[in-house]
Amino acid sequence: MDITINIFPDLLNFSITIATTVVLYLGLRHLLFKPVSEFLRKREAFIEGSLTDAKNLKDEAEVLKDEYQIKLDEANEEARNILTTARKNHDAIVSSAKLDAEKEKRAILDSAEREAEETRQKSLVSLKDDIIEIAISAAKDITNVEADDKTAKRFTDKKIKELGNVTWQK
Repeated sequence: MDITINIFPDLLNFSITIATTVVLYLGLRHLLFKPVSEFLRKREAFIEGSLTDAKNLKDEAEVLKDEYQIKLDEANEEARNILTTARKNHDAIVSSAKLDAEKEKRAILDSAEREAEETRQKSLVSLKDDIIEIAISAAKDITNVEADDKTAKRFTDKKIKELGNVTWQK
């Protein structure tokens, strides 16, 4: 086994290797590096665009959030105003209903008092008629005189009018 060491490279092999490497490099550069670089540039541009769109959407969302917060605050204020108005209306309606109920109560009491007075007057008239009949009957029994009812009634009415309004004692 003989091993020989060459200090100088073989120029033919060396030049073929260099030529093959250059051709391979140019071929790969044309077929692989350019499309991959173009793909990476497009991907980078897409990512940049997506980040810009996301930032714009975020800014737009912040603006909408602020607008909706303002609208929400206005709606809450309006709700408080509506509740305040409703409470005032409720109080007014309750007061009005109490006044109406009080008026109705007074009207019913007045009507009941008038009805009681009318009933009292009717009772007095009925009592007076009953007393007249009893008096006439008693007078007939005592005097044994037969008088007609008209004459007896006139006599009794005259006596009752002379007495005036008599208050009964209990």
